[in-house]
Amino acid sequence: MIQVYIIGTSHPYQIADCDFAPADVGAYRNLLQEACSRHNIRAIAEEMSREGLKGGTSLAEDLCQQLGLRYRACDPDSEEREQLGIWNEGLVRIRALQEGWDNATFNDAIRIEYRKREEYWLQQLQALDVWPVLFICGANHAASFQQLLSESNVETKVLAQDWGP
Repeated sequence: MIQVYIIGTSHPYQIADCDFAPADVGAYRNLLQEACSRHNIRAIAEEMSREGLKGGTSLAEDLCQQLGLRYRACDPDSEEREQLGIWNEGLVRIRALQEGWDNATFNDAIRIEYRKREEYWLQQLQALDVWPVLFICGANHAASFQQLLSESNVETKVLAQDWGP
């Protein structure tokens, strides 16, 4: 059965050598381990790119190596985003200022760009083809990515909308 479990959080927790207190990092790691055990997770994927890790590793990737699980960083890097026509929030903000958008128009544009990225993540999960999978993303994507997965006939559950210690 195709199942995705989602954890929304703040991106710095995803990086193995982040500057958060060790207890907070430990709590995040414990959350991931517990989710893997409870839901028989076979892979962890996340809203992350190699570029975003800046040469480091993610905590989820380290955990996958320890547990013998598959891992995939699913976010496109800046070159891939350009090829795919996906704008980051900063570019959308600049365009909004240049064109005098109101808040509603700006927010609609952000949702469109988020949807493009989330569709890319779904493609990455389909290519990984290991289920059930734990997917980690920024808290602002948890609900919308769950909706996309549901629309794509993927059984999904949000384990944490916005995890923090």
